[in-house]
Amino acid sequence: METMLFLILGLQVNVFGLPRVMWEGLLLAFLLIFVARPIGVFASLAFFKEIKWRTKTFYAWVGLRGATPIVFALIPVVAKVPEAMKILNIAFIIVIVSIVVQGTTVAAAAKITDSGKLKEKRNKQPADNQNI
Repeated sequence: METMLFLILGLQVNVFGLPRVMWEGLLLAFLLIFVARPIGVFASLAFFKEIKWRTKTFYAWVGLRGATPIVFALIPVVAKVPEAMKILNIAFIIVIVSIVVQGTTVAAAAKITDSGKLKEKRNKQPADNQNI
């Protein structure tokens, strides 16, 4: 469902305006993926000592993709804010870069950070089957 919504929202983007903001979009995508999100994730999870740094790293890697940033970028367009289409085009580039870079590497990131395996919690007490 989110994919369909993303495609519909993507139709609002001015394709011919994308080349004009390509470098800005790529720079912001790089900063969001490699700087801002990791800082935000590690800062917000700093108080959770039981979460290992590998898991925090995985959380920092997965994100930013989806229709929500495009919806938020449409708000200035609807409000007729100056340069609103520029904002929408940059947001679109960021989402596309995030999908391509992060979306295609989620499985590898899970493997590298050892976050892809479900840990079985074993109950150390034997099962009490005698009370039937």
